[in-house]
Amino acid sequence: MKTITLLLFMLSIKLSSYCQPSSTKVQADIKNDFGPNCISVTVTGGAKTSVDFINGGYAKFYRVPVTVKSKTDLPGVVIVDKGNAKYNMSGAAFSFKEYASGTTEYSGLPFPDTAAIRSLIYSLPSYGITGPEEQILDVHSISFLSNPAPIWHSLLSVTIASDMVYSIKRNMNTVEKMKEPYGLRLYRKTIKDPWYNVAWTTPDYRNDLRQKQSISVETIGEYKLSKMLSLKDKAQIKSAEIQAAARPKVDIPVMNSTQDLLKWYHGLLMAGDYARVEAVTLQLFSPENFNIKTNLLNGNAAIQLETIKKAMTNDFVTYKEQYCTVPKVRDSDNTYIAWFNKDKSQASTIEIRSENNRWYITKVSIGFKNIGYGENALLQLKSMSCN
Repeated sequence: MKTITLLLFMLSIKLSSYCQPSSTKVQADIKNDFGPNCISVTVTGGAKTSVDFINGGYAKFYRVPVTVKSKTDLPGVVIVDKGNAKYNMSGAAFSFKEYASGTTEYSGLPFPDTAAIRSLIYSLPSYGITGPEEQILDVHSISFLSNPAPIWHSLLSVTIASDMVYSIKRNMNTVEKMKEPYGLRLYRKTIKDPWYNVAWTTPDYRNDLRQKQSISVETIGEYKLSKMLSLKDKAQIKSAEIQAAARPKVDIPVMNSTQDLLKWYHGLLMAGDYARVEAVTLQLFSPENFNIKTNLLNGNAAIQLETIKKAMTNDFVTYKEQYCTVPKVRDSDNTYIAWFNKDKSQASTIEIRSENNRWYITKVSIGFKNIGYGENALLQLKSMSCN
């Protein structure tokens, strides 16, 4: 009798492996997989089969959608995982393989401090907006919503629903005022740290029914609109002001000729302090080296400064090592002066003009040999005497 009972028990186990796993079986398998922190498992939909390419061959799987809740070390806070219970399929047999993760959220955390969030946003360049910041002219308001509820992706990142009202340049003479829904994602380094960065994301329209709205459209004169600053312009101006405040203050001496200018400017280049050279050059640059709307350096002037920096701070042979202490003047007049390096293979030029009793640099070009000339040529130039 005992033998018959054992045989029937073994048969029932074998037959069960040929049945599609029941909800009870799925829940038991997932709870076992998640361990003692698992609070509950809910089957959330019908099962589907899939064929995956694994280790050079195809395998068939049976997937059951589930939502799993697990406890954390924080009182009242649970982890909500949404994924699939994944089963191997071999013929008509089913065997549990793993939990296939989908999304993870935290539930039970408080709504973030909106005052701290607002302070962070207004401290960031362009309010942390990337992409349309070149066309957005003003942000009029930012609001934070409790519905839809915040999505805690982890203890260190959350997305909250937010509405932004802004004005945007649509074409050469049109500005539109918009109200746009966003998912504002916040980041922090530890749960005790403040939020340090944001990302403005498109809302999940499956769970968020908010729509973008046009509030008004205004026609503005083309010239007037061309003078309006975008968020990006304003951020760049603010950054430039901070950089300018950090630069050393340099007094410009009285200079009566291009020779005087060369002697002084060349001396700064030879001293090797790029910060001082940058400060001087920006003070002396003529207005055409700056953007009319933002008063920031234009592209050509920025390239000139970058070339000066490379010549002074490169890690092969610097300006100081390629030029003589007393510059070898190539030629000059009252609008420019040019001078050679040690072996006269390169020349530098400063173009100037005098206006309202002030000297302006219209262009500065620093010639120097870079690593492309070869190490031997550079070492030879470095060791060359200026006598």
